[in-house]
Amino acid sequence: MWRRASFRRRNRAGRNFSLFAAPRARAIESRNCSTKNFRRRSSASSVTVRFEFAFALAAIIALLHDVILTIGAFALFGRELSLIIVGAVLTIAGYSINDTIVVFDRIREGMRTTNGGSLQFIMNRAINETLGRTILTGGTTVLSTLALYFLGGPVLHDFAFTILVGILVGTYSSIFVASPIVLWWSRWKGKKHIESQPETALAVR
Repeated sequence: MWRRASFRRRNRAGRNFSLFAAPRARAIESRNCSTKNFRRRSSASSVTVRFEFAFALAAIIALLHDVILTIGAFALFGRELSLIIVGAVLTIAGYSINDTIVVFDRIREGMRTTNGGSLQFIMNRAINETLGRTILTGGTTVLSTLALYFLGGPVLHDFAFTILVGILVGTYSSIFVASPIVLWWSRWKGKKHIESQPETALAVR
């Protein structure tokens, strides 16, 4: 009789904990999503203020590229999404935008100091100058993440896997996605400006 009453008490406690944990988890997840959206907007605003619209647009596209590919790889391997993974995605977003800003800062410096060079030449030189730093930073993070994956236990497998994929994708996008978007946008705006010049000349005549 005593065992049955004790089991019922434990069962009620477990049921109450489950009912409490579900809304609590949803609230935490909602706050994490709000924090993620705020960080994206603040990152885009800071890049827009510090650089130009083309750089901000490229940084946002590269950031979305990293997050989407990371979540896609996570889903491809059939892993379960949790709050830990949300934290890993936020970490990847911060890492990616920081790596992109380093490249953009070198490009902007080259645009100020280089006379007579094309934008493609300036970007190529800036990427070559930051390539060593990007590889060393990404390689160090990958080695640390691999140690975390193999030695951290099953609890950290999903977190380490997400960070590993995100670092690889973020390192790739900061070089081969963000900078080409800036170059494409600059060429498109320049072509649009050239095409509008004859119409302006005819209007003046």
